[in-house]
Amino acid sequence: MLLLLGADGSKFLRVTESFVIPTIPPLPVAPGIPSAPVRAHGDRKKDAIREFVLERLLTRQYRFGRKISVREIAEQTGASRQPIMAALASLQADGFVHITAQVGCEVFSPSMREIEDFFLMFGRIEGLLAELAAIRRQPEEIAALRAINAQILALSSHEKDAAMRYRDLNHQFHHMVHAAARSPMLHTRQLINWTMSDVLICQTSGFLPNLKGAGQQHAAIINAIEAGSAEHARAAAEAHIKAVASLVSRF
Repeated sequence: MLLLLGADGSKFLRVTESFVIPTIPPLPVAPGIPSAPVRAHGDRKKDAIREFVLERLLTRQYRFGRKISVREIAEQTGASRQPIMAALASLQADGFVHITAQVGCEVFSPSMREIEDFFLMFGRIEGLLAELAAIRRQPEEIAALRAINAQILALSSHEKDAAMRYRDLNHQFHHMVHAAARSPMLHTRQLINWTMSDVLICQTSGFLPNLKGAGQQHAAIINAIEAGSAEHARAAAEAHIKAVASLVSRF
């Protein structure tokens, strides 16, 4: 059995010889729905505040360049200033916010060139992971990839919550590619890039435009991995991310 873990210890996928059991982290709540007070201690409280802010980035309650009020977060979560500042510092280290001494904190506001550069880097790493997967994959992982992609192909953009459903399945698909690559260090480093990718997509095009071609792009990745063609797997993965970047760049 294979088990993928997020940086926070959340389970993403459990894979047996015949099927996939998704156990992905909870998704952001819809905009306008208040969050429950944060009840945690130490680093757990900081991590909870970090997720609170990321949730608002993913639901566009916090838009590019928006000022983030420590007092507002404290009122909404019941947390004290110390864990809030620790969470914001963590988010700044990962590029999601900017903190200016004596001025305050605001959501990052990347230029189009920065966004294009990010997706170029992101695609190169996904390409490397697909390349490694083509060399190291097992038959059950190919079956799992096809099962996940079948669900993506069956999705309709008219379905309720189709965008978030696609996001879930897309995460599962790529995390399975990571599992097949058998490179835990690369997987861990790429997780933060996945969060950044999600934020950039949510802040611009949204996920629905990606749904149209994703199934076919994923199929090309699967076929190359199954064939053991590292070069083609890398190229297919990079082309898939490039297609996402082209949608984001239109907004």
